[in-house]
Amino acid sequence: MTALVLLGFVSLASFFVDSSARELKMIQVMFRHGDRAPTTAVKEIYPLDPYANETWYPEGWGGLTNVGKRRAYELGLFLRSRYGDWLGNEYLNQTSQFRSSNVDRVIMSAQLLAAGLYPPHKIQRWDPMLNWQPIPVHLISDSKNILYSLKFTCPKYEAMRNELENTDEHLVRRAENFTDFFQFLSRHVGTKVGQQEANEIYEQLYAEMGEHVKLPEWTEEIFPNGKLRDVAGYDYVIQSYNKSMIQLNGGSYVQNAILPGVSAALIVTRVFSETRVMLL
Repeated sequence: MTALVLLGFVSLASFFVDSSARELKMIQVMFRHGDRAPTTAVKEIYPLDPYANETWYPEGWGGLTNVGKRRAYELGLFLRSRYGDWLGNEYLNQTSQFRSSNVDRVIMSAQLLAAGLYPPHKIQRWDPMLNWQPIPVHLISDSKNILYSLKFTCPKYEAMRNELENTDEHLVRRAENFTDFFQFLSRHVGTKVGQQEANEIYEQLYAEMGEHVKLPEWTEEIFPNGKLRDVAGYDYVIQSYNKSMIQLNGGSYVQNAILPGVSAALIVTRVFSETRVMLL
C-alpha cells in the first residue's frame, strides 16, 4: 500500500520508507495557509496600532495576500515535481481528498496547492486556454476544528503552561531578564505584554510589513530581526516545553487526524485496489 497524506495547517513533512525494500509507503505533509493580511484578533493586544482602522483592501483582515497565494501554489508545484511520477498525472476523487478548516485563507491555500499539484492532464483538460481544473476541498466538522487551530484553548494545557511559567526556574529567570523589554512593548502597544502577547505582536507586525506599510519607529531596533523575533520565536519552545505539553499539543491531532487518515487510506486501497491515496 502506498499513501500520501496532506493535512493543510502546519509546515512539516514526514517520510516513512521500508528500510528492507526501500519502497515508499506513506508520505505526510502538513502545511499552513500562505501569507495573510493582519488579523483583527490582535486588536485587543495592540490597541495603539496605527493601522487599526485599515481595511487591507482587497483581501481584507486576515485575507490571503498575493504573496501567500503564490507560496501555496508553488508548494503544489514542488510536490508535483518531487512526487509526480509516484502520484500519476490524473486527479481521481476516489483516491485524493483535500481537507481544510472553515477559514477563507485556509480554503484558498488548499485550492491553490491543488492547482499546482494537479494541473489538468490530457483527458482532464476542459479548456485549452486554462491550465486549471476544479478540485473539491472538504471542510472538517466544527467538532474537529481544534485540530486545525494553532491557537486552540485547552483548559488543561493553559493551566499547565501557566504553572510552568510561574514555577520553572529557567522560564521564571528568563521572564525576569525580559522585564524591561516587556515594559517597553507595553508602552508602545497600549496594553500589558508578556511572552504570548509578544509573539502575537510579532506576527501582526510581520503581516503589516507584508502589506508594505511604514511601521512605527519603535520597531526599528527590534523587528523584523532582533530581540522581538528572539522572544516571539521562543514561544514555540514553551508550547512544547515538556512531554505532557507535547502530548496535549499534538496527541489529539495524532489520534483524530493522522490515524483515521491512515485507516481511510487502507480502506481505499482495499475497495478500489489503488496504490496511491491522498488525504490533504
